[in-house]
Amino acid sequence: MIGATTGALSRLRRHLPGLSSGPEFVVTPWETDLPTPCCPEPSSPNKRWRIAIIGAVGQQKGYDILLACAEDAAARDLPLEFVLVGFSDDDARLVGTGRVFVTGRFGEAEALDLTQSQGATLALLPSISPETWCYALSVAWRAGLFVVAFDLGAIAERIREKGGGVLVSPDLGPGELNEVLVGILDGSSRGALGCVGSHQIPLSKDSVEGVSALFSFDHTHSTRNEPSMNSPLSSSDAPSPVQIQATPQVLSLAPGFYSLAVVEGGSQPNPGKIAVPSVQITTPPVSAPGTIVDLFGAHPGGWLTKAGDILIIRVTGPQAGTVILTSFKESDRPNENLRLQLNRLDETLQAAPSPAAQASPKAELLLHISRQGDRRFPLSSLAGVLGQQAWIEAFSLEAVENIRLDEIEYKGLTANGWETPWIPAGELCGNRGMGMPLIGFCFRLKGEAANRFDCVYEGAFASGRRTMPVTNGTPCRSDVIGDPLEGILLHLQPKAAASPAPRVL
Repeated sequence: MIGATTGALSRLRRHLPGLSSGPEFVVTPWETDLPTPCCPEPSSPNKRWRIAIIGAVGQQKGYDILLACAEDAAARDLPLEFVLVGFSDDDARLVGTGRVFVTGRFGEAEALDLTQSQGATLALLPSISPETWCYALSVAWRAGLFVVAFDLGAIAERIREKGGGVLVSPDLGPGELNEVLVGILDGSSRGALGCVGSHQIPLSKDSVEGVSALFSFDHTHSTRNEPSMNSPLSSSDAPSPVQIQATPQVLSLAPGFYSLAVVEGGSQPNPGKIAVPSVQITTPPVSAPGTIVDLFGAHPGGWLTKAGDILIIRVTGPQAGTVILTSFKESDRPNENLRLQLNRLDETLQAAPSPAAQASPKAELLLHISRQGDRRFPLSSLAGVLGQQAWIEAFSLEAVENIRLDEIEYKGLTANGWETPWIPAGELCGNRGMGMPLIGFCFRLKGEAANRFDCVYEGAFASGRRTMPVTNGTPCRSDVIGDPLEGILLHLQPKAAASPAPRVL
């Protein structure tokens, strides 16, 4: 019997009592020659320290702990923010805390580069069940990140053997766990946790058992008498929460000045309560090289809450900038929304393009529509059947002229969470005859076509939502989770074409 760790084999041995503990059981690590990063030097946060969580985070991988830590960091304004390199059971709730950025799914070959690009200072692996190996720990170490984890399973065994991390009691509450993170980064708890100078001393179980008491009382942001995440409040103590749904949307903007204004909806917020419906505009932790996105508004934090609120967005640099629009609404009032209008405030003067460059591509969209089959629509017209619960199950771009088929590609997202690969023009994206609607899509150009044209596209959805125009590979989906796609509006316009007229949502 071969296992990656002693702990994994021990658990197997309990279920195989007929075998001895002799040569039948062999410990063979799945990976060797991994680096073990040192504890980071104490520092002061530049705005906030960034903590990386790696992988697909469900309940057993610590979703509830990550959510609680993010909520605690926001409530106490701790200098912490979290980057989930991957995805979770409910990305929207994490993003809605204002302290979590989610990169989304990635391929195995992308894991290391994606983790290193997030600018994190530490990694947190909040698994609440014993692991048998944990490739996320290997990725964190390869990315040069010192790790904080619970004293459980293979993660604890590997850190205790190799170093490269700190182990803490799984009984810590979210506030106490945040105190561990802050204490490591500002240097106030390095000795107590086993971080001496720049080296990590593997911790014994006795060392770990004292951490909860240490961080319950000794720090500026301590949370004395805070209940553990593993000990829920009694029904008499627990408040009746208002369920708020948070849905993020990514918007890509070319360099320039923009205004984003509320034209309808919302109300004056009550003191001490979050205004719903509302929208918060933020920027992701990492931008394109040389590109800077600045936000200017009357409300701190990029909030829009009522008609008349306006935010100015300035994008400077050689590439498009990204902003994240997160809409908040009460889950039992899904139709209450803010209507937003995006305007470009400046105009970019460009030399007149050649006649050849002015010629827009020609094409038609083939849609496979539920209960209706295949239908064709001309480019630059709204393709689909709206308001009849006739959702789009698949699409392709056909009869393309003025650009090569391999210079335009697209992908889709189905209602069961499957994201297709990039598919070239002329091939079908989605499925026919399976009754599975698409809930998102995007288009992008490649090669010479990308230098001459822009993809600009919008989506219309079964809920009645219609997105703002997005461009060149930006995902397009509704702010209602699982909202079936009913219409696609696609323009392939010359680079010198004027920006689309502002549209009210």
